[in-house]
Amino acid sequence: MKKSVLITIFLLGAALIHAEVFPQSGAESYMGANHYFSLSAWSAIRIPLRPGTSLIFKYFQTHIQYQYESFDETTEQFITRTSKNILSNGTTVLYWQKKRWTLFQAVSIVFGKNGYFAAALSSGCTYQVWKWLAMDLGIYLLNETSTLWYPEEESRRIALLSGNGGLQIKFTEWLSVRGRFHIYRNSDKINAYSYTAGLEVNPRYPYCLTFQYSRYSESSAYRFAGDYFSLGLNLYY
Repeated sequence: MKKSVLITIFLLGAALIHAEVFPQSGAESYMGANHYFSLSAWSAIRIPLRPGTSLIFKYFQTHIQYQYESFDETTEQFITRTSKNILSNGTTVLYWQKKRWTLFQAVSIVFGKNGYFAAALSSGCTYQVWKWLAMDLGIYLLNETSTLWYPEEESRRIALLSGNGGLQIKFTEWLSVRGRFHIYRNSDKINAYSYTAGLEVNPRYPYCLTFQYSRYSESSAYRFAGDYFSLGLNLYY
């Protein structure tokens, strides 16, 4: 049975356990260094458990591709190749909100081609300082087994730890500016950081448009340091 069918059955089954269910969906794209490009489409259901608490079941499908340099033994020269993969991500999120605080806990399982497998844990909190200003902190843990980032090497297991923080400034009911900072360290002892600035536009309920610029830097001599741009359209009920 295909994974998409299993995910659909899972979401429908979850919907049946509660009479009040709110659908969500969206699509987001990223582009940047080494002709990196990803397109992610997602759908979800949000189930209110009690006032201020919700459980969300999400399914993502992400197409990823980028270019890398490969040594051709025939010509004895470096040539440019393209790596492609499709990832399927099932995520469960628990949200809790009380007064000025919002907390979340998310667990994800990811599958992909060529034996890709990953498990991720994400936690965070947001504090509403004033009506127009919010600040947040979070942590992200990932453990993956893949050839996704090293397409010509044997499959390897990589663990990643990331911390992040940010601010959101709300100018009007439909326009916000967000700034974020991430730090990373993985089991290959590569350190990295990124900062992000973006706009969030809510022209009318339930639509949400996002425009984002990111700058990523890493201690590795290879590949992904550079500028990134993203565009997203999401529907939140």
